[in-house]
Amino acid sequence: MEFRSRAELEVMDYIALLWEQFYVAEAMLDLEKRITELKGDISVASAQLQEAKRRRNTIVFPFEDASRRENPILKGLRQNLFQKYEDVKNLENALAAIQEYSDLVNSFT
Repeated sequence: MEFRSRAELEVMDYIALLWEQFYVAEAMLDLEKRITELKGDISVASAQLQEAKRRRNTIVFPFEDASRRENPILKGLRQNLFQKYEDVKNLENALAAIQEYSDLVNSFT
């Protein structure tokens, strides 16, 4: 059985805490990068939706009640955009939780 001095244990604890902070910071950077990517995707999807809305009067459907049916292209674009907004919201919540945890860890150092 190996015995360690109190100073050695404190140094080991401090090193472990630094590594934990490093991994938390790395996770936060990854989340921020993904949020930025998703916001770019939202911009593209929003532009696609606006373009499809602009052109929707030129799309002809092969059924009689076309005026009452929702345009499937617009519906798909709208669902895609909504999903990206939800993804960003979820990632921002995860980032906030990691930030709270990081702040808590930093308060002990």
